[in-house]
Amino acid sequence: MDQPAADPVALARTLGPAIAAAADEIERTRRIPAALLDQLHAARSFRMLLPRSVGGDEVAPWTYAAAVAGYAQTDASLAWNIFVGNSSALIAPFITPEAAHAIFADPRAVISWGPPNA
Repeated sequence: MDQPAADPVALARTLGPAIAAAADEIERTRRIPAALLDQLHAARSFRMLLPRSVGGDEVAPWTYAAAVAGYAQTDASLAWNIFVGNSSALIAPFITPEAAHAIFADPRAVISWGPPNA
């Protein structure tokens, strides 16, 4: 399996200062600020586990875990969101290729699920 062009662990470290600067706003608003979200998408933080066949990076599990841990060292709630977005992307190989391409065609597409009415 080829590695993606960028190292997700290094990207998590590089984004650390921007994440730290936004941590109070994330806590207060319970939202990732738009500028930081743009940086996370540019770093493909939500595409680590998505298969290459639908535009993902399909990184090795240990690389993914190390990247999420790197995000968590700066802001655990942001890392949780990255974890959920990536974990949810694991559905891609189990749906039709047409459906997976439709869902993930937008490079900023992120899906998630969890208990209803949470």
